[in-house]
Amino acid sequence: MNRSSTRLLLCAWGAVALSCATVKEAPPAPIAAPAPPAPAASPAPAAPAAPAPGLSFAVEPADAEIVIDGKPVGRVSDLAGGHLALPPGLYQVSLKRAGYATWRAEVAVRSGAELIRVTLTRK
Repeated sequence: MNRSSTRLLLCAWGAVALSCATVKEAPPAPIAAPAPPAPAASPAPAAPAAPAPGLSFAVEPADAEIVIDGKPVGRVSDLAGGHLALPPGLYQVSLKRAGYATWRAEVAVRSGAELIRVTLTRK
């Protein structure tokens, strides 16, 4: 190889090295932010709580007195929501008010509320 061919080769080599050195690499692809987590599925609405064991009253007149197993427990109108909590069992229930015939029944209370719907009759 003569001197000019060596020089040409060195120039060619330098041009390749120079072009390689000036080539910019493409910027790295942006890293995508992770997707936000999906919102947690909301739990199904809870079923309404079963009423506490006892007696629920719908009585006319509303101020009738409630007697359970011979003991007065108050007036229907004084009960919150018309419900009287009682443990499961068998009860003698009476409803009375002056000027009306007394209503009596034997009522079994189980795990929920037993509804007593009564309209007292005038004497």
